[in-house]
Amino acid sequence: MILFLFFCLAYSLTLYGWAFCIVAFLPTKSSSGIAATLLHVISYYMCFIIADPSTPMSVQYAMSILPNVCMAQLIK
Repeated sequence: MILFLFFCLAYSLTLYGWAFCIVAFLPTKSSSGIAATLLHVISYYMCFIIADPSTPMSVQYAMSILPNVCMAQLIK
């Protein structure tokens, strides 16, 4: 149970970090909010691409840099 809570905490911190990096690069609040939301949604759908058994392990490991893909790999 503690390990699962640790993974959830690490997941939330990485999402916060990704959003912070996006805000640092974009000039306005509204554009950075939209970009952060789009990145989150797009990275969520990347989980389904990686779920295919024919996807090479090197691609799966490379995509695990995204928080949503990494969390999906941990749950799987």
